[in-house]
Amino acid sequence: MEIDLQLVYSKGKARVQFARYENGRVAIRLSDVETGEPTAVSTINMPEVDLADDEVIVKDYGENDGMDQTLEAAGLVEFTERSVQAGYRMCGIATLTQLAKDALAKQG
Repeated sequence: MEIDLQLVYSKGKARVQFARYENGRVAIRLSDVETGEPTAVSTINMPEVDLADDEVIVKDYGENDGMDQTLEAAGLVEFTERSVQAGYRMCGIATLTQLAKDALAKQG
C-alpha cells in the first residue's frame, strides 16, 4: 500500500509496512517507494500504556511532524480523544481503520 507523505521534512510517496513490536503491538513503518529505504517509523511502543489491540501511539514530532494528518488522510487511522506523554511531547492514540487492519492481516 502506498500513501502520500506530508511531513515537514519529507514529502512524496511512501510504502506502508505493518509489523509488530516484541510485545505484539502494531508498528507502522514507511519506506521510500523508489528505493525501499526507510523513511519513518510512524508509531512508538510504550508497553506501560493501556491500549486496545487495534490502537497505536502515533509519533508526530521532530522528523515525524505531520504524521498524524498523513496517516489519517490516508485512511489508516482514526484518532481517539486520548493522548499520552512521550518524553516532552504528547502523542495521540489512534485506532486502526478497517483498511489498515486488512493490510496488517495480509502482511501477517
